[in-house]
Amino acid sequence: MLVGRKIKIKGIVQGVGFRPFVYGLAIKHHITGWVKNSSAGVEILANGQETDISLFSQSLQSQSPPLSKVDSVSIEEVDAGMFSGFEILQSESLPGEFNPVSPDMSICDDCLQERFDPKDRRFSYPFIN
Repeated sequence: MLVGRKIKIKGIVQGVGFRPFVYGLAIKHHITGWVKNSSAGVEILANGQETDISLFSQSLQSQSPPLSKVDSVSIEEVDAGMFSGFEILQSESLPGEFNPVSPDMSICDDCLQERFDPKDRRFSYPFIN
């Protein structure tokens, strides 16, 4: 049976590759829906089979990106929607909300490869991190 969950994650979860991480987990666990940043953190609408949703939710915390720091996760049951896939939505600003920003870190080897690869869409991008 298809179930829906609205998941809100607070902490250092922006600017650390969290949305692409969520996207990869969603594909791996056959989840449809979306993920977006907001000024309150990361919000996810996830639809899937109960066991897939459970594994997906557990992985959000146990496998999060190395530069992230999850402070809290809230999960709310919602009606399952009809989504054909999983997508990353535009960020949203919410009045009165605040989300911590990650400290500056050195550039990783993967980012360096992307920055200097003429075939990569991030080639010569000066703000890669």
